[in-house]
Amino acid sequence: NADNEHLMKMAEERHLNRLVCYGKNEDCDVWGEVISCAPFLKFRWRTETLEWHEVQTHLIGSYNIDNMLAAISIGLHFEVSPQQVDHALESYVPSNNRSQFTVTEHNHLVVDAYNANPSSMAAAIENFRMMDVPNKMAILGQMGELGAVSREEHEKVVAQLQAAGLEKVWLVGNEYADIACPYRKFHDVEEVKAAIREQQPTNHYILIKGSNSVKLYQLPELL
Repeated sequence: NADNEHLMKMAEERHLNRLVCYGKNEDCDVWGEVISCAPFLKFRWRTETLEWHEVQTHLIGSYNIDNMLAAISIGLHFEVSPQQVDHALESYVPSNNRSQFTVTEHNHLVVDAYNANPSSMAAAIENFRMMDVPNKMAILGQMGELGAVSREEHEKVVAQLQAAGLEKVWLVGNEYADIACPYRKFHDVEEVKAAIREQQPTNHYILIKGSNSVKLYQLPELL
């Protein structure tokens, strides 16, 4: 990923015989740009020898363009035709709690509950902020294995939620317990389940994001 200076430095240090770059600028072998996220990512891509190709995905989040460009680069390297690449990306429907959009009887869910770290959490919140949809709600689980910086990183999450203007937020996990904020807090997913059973949220667009250990992947069937 040419947009990631750390990856580029690693590649240079390894003195690779061939380096295929992808990213959002024309200096890359494969480059692309986001067209829209309403709510699914639509983007276009091209190479020096190929004209623009538009792809409508079933993925939530503009940040997923990096994953799409990586897949395109791999496909072209193995001589998959551009048309087959487009078809594969457009046909992929996530079902693994990663950038998954689900419409239930009561709500529209943005489910990204497989894992969470500071960068992915920030990207998910920012993408949710940018989504032009009504009645937003976020259920966010704590991030695991952050060590000494855990408190600081969870404070950043709360600050970003407030800056984004999100009002209806449920925070799950002890890492949030002592952080001052106006949001509702839960010890674990079982408390969240009880709250849902008591008062079913309806007609909301709900972001569900957290580390796998918090088990927020159990919530979509209740929402």
